[in-house]
Amino acid sequence: MASIQKLDNKKGVSYRVQIRRKGLPNIYKTFLTKKQASLFALKLADSVKDHQAYSSKLTFDELIEHYLTNEYLGTKPQMQRSRLNHWSRVLANKAVNDISRSNIEFGLR
Repeated sequence: MASIQKLDNKKGVSYRVQIRRKGLPNIYKTFLTKKQASLFALKLADSVKDHQAYSSKLTFDELIEHYLTNEYLGTKPQMQRSRLNHWSRVLANKAVNDISRSNIEFGLR
């Protein structure tokens, strides 16, 4: 079940989405507009799979290890690992869901 709360704070008005489902972790996210909050709530409220993916605390380093050990089918795993080491240094132990466009732009510089 999703609910949207209007918050009055020092910077103005913002909207907090709260999504609660039995057996899954609660999700809280704040938006500047009610339209953004509503779209986010609609996206996650309908799908259990999306809810689980969003609330995952998988770190980027864990994702890299899983990819290299289970998914990578190339012939040069050492070269792939060295390329991914750059991103591991940039993104450190950041949760995959918390990686933003600015993090990627920083890593590309």
